[in-house]
Amino acid sequence: MIKKAPKTIALLLVMLLGSLNAGAQILEPVKWSFSKEKVSDNVYDLLITATVEQGWSFYAQDIPAGGPVATSIVFEPSAGYKLIGKTIQPKAKTKYDPNFEMELSMFTDKTTFKQRVELTGDKDVTIKGYVEFMCCNDKSCLPPTEASFTYKLPVVKKAQETQVAPVEAENPEVATTDSLAAKTDSIAVPLTEAQPQEANAEENSIAEETNLWKIFVTGFLGGLLALLTPCVFPMIPLTVSFFLRSSGSRKKAIRNASFYGLSIIFFYVLLGVGISLIFGADRLNAAATSPGFNIFFFLLLLVFAFSFLGAYELQLPQKWVNKTDQKAEEAGGLLGVFLMGLTLVLVSFSCTGPIVGTLLVQVSSTGEALAPTIGMLGFSLAVAIPFALFAMFPSALKSLPKSGGWMNIIKVVLGMLVL
Repeated sequence: MIKKAPKTIALLLVMLLGSLNAGAQILEPVKWSFSKEKVSDNVYDLLITATVEQGWSFYAQDIPAGGPVATSIVFEPSAGYKLIGKTIQPKAKTKYDPNFEMELSMFTDKTTFKQRVELTGDKDVTIKGYVEFMCCNDKSCLPPTEASFTYKLPVVKKAQETQVAPVEAENPEVATTDSLAAKTDSIAVPLTEAQPQEANAEENSIAEETNLWKIFVTGFLGGLLALLTPCVFPMIPLTVSFFLRSSGSRKKAIRNASFYGLSIIFFYVLLGVGISLIFGADRLNAAATSPGFNIFFFLLLLVFAFSFLGAYELQLPQKWVNKTDQKAEEAGGLLGVFLMGLTLVLVSFSCTGPIVGTLLVQVSSTGEALAPTIGMLGFSLAVAIPFALFAMFPSALKSLPKSGGWMNIIKVVLGMLVL
């Protein structure tokens, strides 16, 4: 079990399984809202309120080393305002946390943080920032998460400004902390901001698009790594040379190689679409927050890593490869080229399988319904593009490095990265 592992490894595992940004359908046991109270001219209290679902909790601002990610509230610097005093938090409950095996301060119900600010300019001010927090229940934890906020504060112009004393805590036992905290990589979540609903919808839409772009780029980088493996790299000159010899003309060779690349894209994207349709966003989200499923994902990553390190090879049944290759030879034409693309996908599985599997494990943890499809699109594009490009510019094949032992080094490095 994760909670029996060293605390640092447990925390890294939680972050690994949620490494990509979450979409609008991720589980939200802690919801944030943002409001303000006017204290006097150009002085406001910014209220940051967390509503916690029953059975869940999030951690206070003062957490000892070796524990979870502490709650921190970060305000973006601006010349138009200044912070007065420190962020005030209510008194937290201190109890034993089985996830980290230590006494921790946490909040289990509705909680409001307060930060007093003073406007220092003569123009209205927009204050932006984010809350970083981590929430857990008695059995598992969600990855550290950020909730962004934006406050728009009007300036009251006056002839002479009065100095305002720092806000005092209502409870003498209230704990405080610096507002500016070190920012760590985390997952952005949808939130209820002190803004119109239209603005929230637009920001959530932008965040979702950004998430999908990151997933696409991650898949594309994985495809580039797959190109360097012993199962794929030697196939580039062999396949391009085959098309150039058998097509009769360069124009036809380019057509066949391009269609070959599209076939590769089709089969990998089909895999992503299948996962998206079978599981859907709800099941992917449930898997991302299930301790048992996360442990299964972790063990699966170990299987892929040891495969790269040479402990064994992950291979599809050889009869699948032989049958597909035979059908490709019999069909000829574009259908034959299409089946050749499927043959490459099957033959290269021992090298690409661990990369594809690792990618699908990670993107599935985001809860995004389209994540597996977008990830496979990026991966397959990176694998397919070289075949079409070298068919268009065959002289560039001479610049390719020769196949050799360096490709096995690439596999070992990939195995270490997965670990």
